[in-house]
Amino acid sequence: MAATAKESSRNLLGELQKCVSLGEKGYERCAFIRSVLSGRDDVSPEDIARYVRSGAKVLLLDLEKFVSWENAEKAGELEAILAAFPEVPVDDVIRAKRRGGEIRNALQDFEAFLRKTSDEKMIAHRHAQLLKKYPFLSGNLARKLEYQANSKKRQERNQNLRKTGQPLSTVSSKISHAIQTLDPCSSWDLVIDESGREFEVGATGAQAGKIVG
Repeated sequence: MAATAKESSRNLLGELQKCVSLGEKGYERCAFIRSVLSGRDDVSPEDIARYVRSGAKVLLLDLEKFVSWENAEKAGELEAILAAFPEVPVDDVIRAKRRGGEIRNALQDFEAFLRKTSDEKMIAHRHAQLLKKYPFLSGNLARKLEYQANSKKRQERNQNLRKTGQPLSTVSSKISHAIQTLDPCSSWDLVIDESGREFEVGATGAQAGKIVG
């Protein structure tokens, strides 16, 4: 009978850990399990605290991510959830936010590095370093590399067009380029004619800046 009770308590502690890791979604269930465990002789307050802190590790990692992505709303929500668990040290939350800031700075440095160099070996090396240190940034880093590659292609294309005296834009004034007349698409390239400083209705000549496609 005692063995059965201990196994039940272990299962509940494991469920407590999982509920904590779910954040807001698991909070109500977490409170119920905590109340059940607090009335058991084979479970100490230290046991409860240990499992709560273990579950909170997931939330702390999420906090790092949202801080690094500059998502203040989500980061604030996670901070509030973590504050609801007195077993989670405030220092752990501070460290997670600090690490998130370091990751954000690393991403910004990587973007600046991509703008300054075209050496593919150096880029690959820097990318591998960041990926090793922050594996969860794989998708984010891949998007930055893709954007840089596409930007390089656009620059090369524009240089070739300039050399041959061709216009950089293929937009034709003979057809409508209003967004509502275009076929459905996930994104469009927006080309702006910067021939003038002002965008006024009826403006002509040097002042006739306008969106052309």
